[in-house]
Amino acid sequence: MRVRSLFVLVLCLSCSVALASDVADAFWAKQNKEALRDLERGAPLKQIEAVGRLGPDFAAQTAPVLARHLANPDPVIRLAAAEELWQQAARKPDAFATLKPALRIALDDGDAAIAMNAAGALASMDIPEAELATARRRVLSNGVRGHVGFLAARGLVGLDPATPLLPYLLDYYLDAVEAEVRGGSDRNVELGEKALAKLVATEDRSLIAPLQQSLSVTPPATPFLLGLLADFKPKPEAWTDTLLRFTDDAYPDTRRRAWDLIGEQRDAESLARWVPKAAALLANAEMREVALAALSDAAGRSAIGLPELAALATDSAADAAHRVRAIEILAKAADTSDGDGIAAVQASARKHWQAVCTPILSAHGVDDYFKACRNDSSFIVADESERARLIASWLATNADAEAKIVFLGSLESMWSKALPAAAAVRAERRHADVHVVKAAEAALDRIEPAWRERDA
Repeated sequence: MRVRSLFVLVLCLSCSVALASDVADAFWAKQNKEALRDLERGAPLKQIEAVGRLGPDFAAQTAPVLARHLANPDPVIRLAAAEELWQQAARKPDAFATLKPALRIALDDGDAAIAMNAAGALASMDIPEAELATARRRVLSNGVRGHVGFLAARGLVGLDPATPLLPYLLDYYLDAVEAEVRGGSDRNVELGEKALAKLVATEDRSLIAPLQQSLSVTPPATPFLLGLLADFKPKPEAWTDTLLRFTDDAYPDTRRRAWDLIGEQRDAESLARWVPKAAALLANAEMREVALAALSDAAGRSAIGLPELAALATDSAADAAHRVRAIEILAKAADTSDGDGIAAVQASARKHWQAVCTPILSAHGVDDYFKACRNDSSFIVADESERARLIASWLATNADAEAKIVFLGSLESMWSKALPAAAAVRAERRHADVHVVKAAEAALDRIEPAWRERDA
């Protein structure tokens, strides 16, 4: 009976799926039928709307309708046709290839919006931008701004000098950001950002001054504009000064972006100016995360902030993730394998790291603090004999079995260079936990391969 019931259930589910599919097919068939009726009998704007409902798969039926309306005496109808054709061509360019001649005629339309939508449709069909440049330059020469001016300028990026194009792209982007703040779509913001990024990619340094002047025009746009300026190589003049100014901005996203970028300023002069400010921010719980990120970028290059990091790492009132991050940055600053680091800074960082981590490695189980302290110890204590003695001291004082196994694994990987720790390893053979004993014996097999015979 159970098998029979299961069969009936599966059969019912299959029928339900098939029924749902049939219902969906019937729904779309009805929608397409109505759209085709509007395409044949509707008023011009209704026909163009029907093209959008049918989509590019019906290009054979819709392309002649759009071609006819591109030549309509009414500019409203011509514009609607050009806009719809661009949308359809973007989805399936080859389906509307027969309309290229009609679109080329539309490039010379006296209505700039129609001309630029025609250019957009042709670009979607892989017509080279250079062939569309004349129409776009004509639009800009007529002083057209707003969305249409943006379309024209965007199509000229890489063809024409960058600086004259910037106002069209920048105005559009700033307007889009302000509209988004008021609840508008973020689609226009994304279009503006992509166009500006493409313009900056031309590496025309004459763009720097006007971009800098626009930084405070629309506060929600400032983080993105700072990122654009950061893409210039070399960086803009007095770049550290600019970023420092915005680290105190009233807009939270701007402050965070400035701190994110300032970490890239690692020359000695810049570090001396921004690292003290970042170190002071460690006391601010709200800004601590961005301060930690910036100080991580400076690790090994500046001794400023090391005491503050050590204080945060041992502050029981601070967030655990921030304390662990502070330990990781101290370890990074002390990493002697970092060729870009400064030896004196690494030595100073090691003292702070050791003061913070010795109590942790001597007493903690294998928690996040333990892992942060131990992970980079082989690069912090480069001398292997010294490192072996350090690990031996942690091994002897830490009562946690899992921690002991970790230490014993480290010593095993050092082979005979861990000989200074041999006595501490031998002592663990008397441990009550069999796993610790096995780890100790495995370590001794590497450290003193003949230990068994000698003991015997």
